[in-house]
Amino acid sequence: MIILACGILIGISIFLLLEPSITRRVFGLVLLGSTINIILLICGRLYSIHPVFINGKAIKMANPLPQALILTAIVIGFGLLAFLCALLKKILTKNGS
Repeated sequence: MIILACGILIGISIFLLLEPSITRRVFGLVLLGSTINIILLICGRLYSIHPVFINGKAIKMANPLPQALILTAIVIGFGLLAFLCALLKKILTKNGS
């Protein structure tokens, strides 16, 4: 079910990226980045198959690699969004519309 929702969100983001309006393209890029982060979280499983042993007992622990990748992607996506907003502001002030 979540995979189907992610597929729909990717379709919507690609539709927004193909629009002629620059603001819709920015929204499409942000939506695409968020959807890819969700897909990374799903592919990384919430619990690893081979958990860490603490006090001789195996406990379920979250897999840290997908979480680190998603955190890095969020930071890079925020920087890209800030750059796109500055670029959009410059274009709008230069063209006047």
